[in-house]
Amino acid sequence: MDKEPLVTFLYEINVTLSKYQKRKIRNAFIKGKDTRVKLKNKDLTGNDTILVPHSTFQSILDEFREENEEFKEFFEGYPMPFHSIVEELEEKRSTGKGLLVDLGYSVITGPIKDSVAKNIKKLFSK
Repeated sequence: MDKEPLVTFLYEINVTLSKYQKRKIRNAFIKGKDTRVKLKNKDLTGNDTILVPHSTFQSILDEFREENEEFKEFFEGYPMPFHSIVEELEEKRSTGKGLLVDLGYSVITGPIKDSVAKNIKKLFSK
């Protein structure tokens, strides 16, 4: 019995990455491993586009949060996975804090993997 893929779609965010971070992302992707990129607040804007996998688990939590307003206060106090990376990025930009971006490359397959590969290639063409 085949397992269903955990990744349902990708978030696209624009940041500024160092050469080291770009290599780290590329190497994790090639090895099919997860990685984490630490970004300072000043790097939360820029011309480097990265695709952040969004898991099925995250989708279920997002849907539950939206459908159950009575739990909103409970969810507000928790960081990821109860906020999307886009919400987290905007919050960190506005509060002057940095951000840890988790790139779950170990679970991506098919067309999603192809999209990430093309995106990583673009990071090195600048």
